[in-house]
Amino acid sequence: MNCWRRIQLVVGLITIALTALMMVELSKLNNDFVIAIVNPTLVSTTNSNSNNNNNNIRRWGCDRKETPFIFIHIGKAGGGEIRRKIAAAAIDYNRGGDWRNSGKDDHYYPIISDQDDDNDANGSIRHGKFCNSGYQNFYIPNKGGNTVSKSFEGSKPCNATTPLGHAIGCPGQYQQKRCQGCNMNGVANSTICDVIYVGHNMLGNEMHWLPPKYLSRWWHQYWYSRNDNSSSSYNISQDDYFDRIYQGFHSIMPNQQYPQWCTKNNISRPYQIYSRNTNYTIDRENPVLMECSRIAALKADAEIEAYWKLLGNKPNNYSPLYASLPLHRVVMLREPISWLKSKFYWHKEYLKCACDDIKCAKNWADSRARLYIYYLCGEDCLSRYQTETITLEEMTNQAEDNLRNSFSVVGLLNETESFYDMIEMGLSYMNMTQSLPAELSGGRHASGKGKNITEYNRCSDVFESEAFRQRLREEYPSVAAAERLTILGWK
Repeated sequence: MNCWRRIQLVVGLITIALTALMMVELSKLNNDFVIAIVNPTLVSTTNSNSNNNNNNIRRWGCDRKETPFIFIHIGKAGGGEIRRKIAAAAIDYNRGGDWRNSGKDDHYYPIISDQDDDNDANGSIRHGKFCNSGYQNFYIPNKGGNTVSKSFEGSKPCNATTPLGHAIGCPGQYQQKRCQGCNMNGVANSTICDVIYVGHNMLGNEMHWLPPKYLSRWWHQYWYSRNDNSSSSYNISQDDYFDRIYQGFHSIMPNQQYPQWCTKNNISRPYQIYSRNTNYTIDRENPVLMECSRIAALKADAEIEAYWKLLGNKPNNYSPLYASLPLHRVVMLREPISWLKSKFYWHKEYLKCACDDIKCAKNWADSRARLYIYYLCGEDCLSRYQTETITLEEMTNQAEDNLRNSFSVVGLLNETESFYDMIEMGLSYMNMTQSLPAELSGGRHASGKGKNITEYNRCSDVFESEAFRQRLREEYPSVAAAERLTILGWK
């Protein structure tokens, strides 16, 4: 069956299933659903340039082979079983229930090389490797303290508020045993990153761990042509900003003399910027390297902000950067208020608040609805929100553009099989039809163990009530914004 026929078949199945979802919104759905999740192109709602021909950076179809592949796991949205399924999609997979440990077998995903790969001969097969939760999150240090937010993967401090500030100012630790697909021919020389990554990280976390040469090559190939070539006059300032950013990517090549990552202290980027024994504080971090990181992050932030403005883009929306990266992101969405109910019980909020106490919901519903948006907007959005330099509406706009352009596949929780079909149709190296071993399936996390069943049933009715949902939307705009994004993902 050819690619288009397969797409038509799956879209037909999705269309039938969607008729049972969100009856208020479903009457509006049409073929935009196909475009949104099968053929994303860069059509930014906030880009001031109306000539979109040069902006159609991403292309999506069948049998693509770009890596990395990144599954963004929004907790309590069915991600656990999806991660297991992705692990089992590799050749020679035989780890059974120990799917998290990628070193237990000789599994690999067959990535076929082409003439664009500097490291391989045309037609050879590279071995893409599965990696589970191998990369830490990076957050702005809290005001007045040294701690950063705790997370499943672990967290590190970072003062950057833009994607490139995160990449240049806060490059991730080099660890030989983690995510080996990015270490081909040494981390400093890799222009490819054959990692099939799953984790709870927000969109944009990859800016920390993509190899420096990968990033500098991407920057030159995708953004050099956008240096005001359409203008009748040569803009030396714009070209200068482009070159500075390009040099910033070169500066994060580890242990080299020039260009230096930290000119203030005359040192190049070390392999280990952060100490290994501090997950949640910066008290014991190397103070010289932390200062270098802060300087590099703020410098890169200033340069990309100026460059972005010169390109004619509106500030506070970097979705075109994310959309242009040559990789694939996928995500599973869940109806937000149903998701909030699971979060309410998973985090035992019922011990502090009654489920229908709208005022008390500020302690959990508002912040977690914003968390839902952060996953789709980017790690940089969280940084800017922490520094009060972005509004909820601006975050939602960037998240909306990301859903349109920066994800290869957007799935629906109750249409998991269609989500798998879309991935397999699009990526030649993913075999999502393999049956899960018995010991690999299941493992769902029950929310609120030990909860009062009578109260739980009452709250289930509360969360289904349209009157309660409307009160949540009116009191907390973040809830309404999360719903807006999910409806877009369903189109």
